[in-house]
Amino acid sequence: IEGIFKSTDAGHTWTNLNTASSGMPAPESGFDRIQLAIAKSNPNVLYSVYSNVIFLGTHMQAFRTSNAGATWSDLTSVPDVCDGQCWYDMPIAVSPTDPNSVFIGGNANYSYIFTLFGEPPDPADCATIAALSNLPADCNATIAKSTNGGTTWQDISLGDVQSNGFPKGQYTLH
Repeated sequence: IEGIFKSTDAGHTWTNLNTASSGMPAPESGFDRIQLAIAKSNPNVLYSVYSNVIFLGTHMQAFRTSNAGATWSDLTSVPDVCDGQCWYDMPIAVSPTDPNSVFIGGNANYSYIFTLFGEPPDPADCATIAALSNLPADCNATIAKSTNGGTTWQDISLGDVQSNGFPKGQYTLH
């Protein structure tokens, strides 16, 4: 059985949190990797990211709970930071002092990065990096940060940027 399991009796019994009523993917949905992050400042807040690359062809799904896993909200605006490599690289971390600040990382989408520098000609939804506070799902970053519990995301992998939103240097994180 796949999923996230919870014990409240020092590991004597376990409950699978992946149920239809929880808002999480069902164990039989075919995900191939799960990452979990718990907010140190509020242990009732957890984030989980799922990779469905192998079976479903999707890259990443993310969820948040504020009631210790009883119910989860689908973070539909999460950018696909994995670009097909969630089975390999899909880290997630929560700030130790702020349960609403969460970071996800993965593998860069090279067509997205090259578009940022004007090669090849930009697609309509990935035209510039000036508006990265709400990344389109297909314009993934290598590392993204949310400060509002996963509602919106910002690309922080490009490092220091100029006032026009373009990187000061020529390099991006891989």
